Amino acid sequence: MTAPEVTVIRDPARLPTLDGEWDDLLARSASDTVFLTWDWLRTWYEVYGAEVEPCVVLVRENGRLVAAAPLKIEARRLYGLRVRQLEFIGTGRAVCPDFLDLVIEAGREAELARVLLGALRSEPGWDRIALSDLPASSPVREPLEAAMTAARLRPFRQVDRTCPYLTLPGTWAELEQRLTHNFRRNHRKKRRRLGAALVHWDAGQSVRDALATLATLHQGRMETSGRGGNFRKPDYLAFHQRFAERAAQRGWLYLAFLHKDGRAIAGRYGFVYRGTYYAYQSGFDPTAGDDSPGEVLLGMVIEDLIGRGVREFNFLRGPQPHKFHWADRSRETLRVEGWRHTALGPPLAGLDRLAAIGRRVRRRWAGMTRAPRPASECVALVARHATA
Repeated sequence: MTAPEVTVIRDPARLPTLDGEWDDLLARSASDTVFLTWDWLRTWYEVYGAEVEPCVVLVRENGRLVAAAPLKIEARRLYGLRVRQLEFIGTGRAVCPDFLDLVIEAGREAELARVLLGALRSEPGWDRIALSDLPASSPVREPLEAAMTAARLRPFRQVDRTCPYLTLPGTWAELEQRLTHNFRRNHRKKRRRLGAALVHWDAGQSVRDALATLATLHQGRMETSGRGGNFRKPDYLAFHQRFAERAAQRGWLYLAFLHKDGRAIAGRYGFVYRGTYYAYQSGFDPTAGDDSPGEVLLGMVIEDLIGRGVREFNFLRGPQPHKFHWADRSRETLRVEGWRHTALGPPLAGLDRLAAIGRRVRRRWAGMTRAPRPASECVALVARHATA
């Protein structure tokens, strides 16, 4: 068998040459999500790349791409030290994608993860590897940790995020039967009372104008609740303007609004990719909040997606209670870290473990001091998950 050809891209000017073969490999991998498409990765690098250095590892056999590590090197301050950290492209800014991974031809994860890590070990200019938002169910995870151990990187794994999702049945009526009686009845009542219409962005409209409407709704909701909202950041808005236009060209973009009296009072922005809807961002007019426009729109979007044959509604990161009125399952993502084998590596790895314990204690304390859910809601949620 011919030995694989390994290339490491450290020059940003070489990144555009990957268009085409990257998505072909992604489709042959078990890691195929919208956040690993070349359109998403290159848009991130165009907007945020000036502050980082690419470290993209490619493995080819007979000219065909069979494995890739979409990584960057970014300077961080940890424990009072300046650390050059290897991370997935896409992390470290407000964009916040989920389900990042090494991209490896399905069935060859164990073999090719070793090749990728071997190449990274030989690369100069980094001190620590920190791969966040890695799916806990990824077939890459165990080979990755084994390869890190072999490379003396002392891997340390911890839970990163919880991502609720809803498996969509064939009809809206079937889904309604899976909802609790009270929630189903109240949702129907809110729809009737609001009397609003679902309006989609379509190819004849400006993507930027539709996204601007969504951003206004999102900012209004966030600022009224005392939070800033990410669309106030010029780079965040620039990223989504570019990516939304590219997603529209690919047929992935899903922008929907709730209209009443001729104006949008709520909006949802996401992507339909490989049968899954990724619910990325939303917003509503705070002056219409008493009529629950956000909840009404969410139900109408779910009903619409069922009609389009979409198989899953992925709420993405965050176990907020309103998601579990609908979601019937959740996935965890992980963070896998390791220090390069140097004199400082072992003590710094120990500090990582102590910091992780501190985070767990703070989360548990926050959970203990948070106002409890009503007992009836807890019973209903437990019953739904027990039968899922």
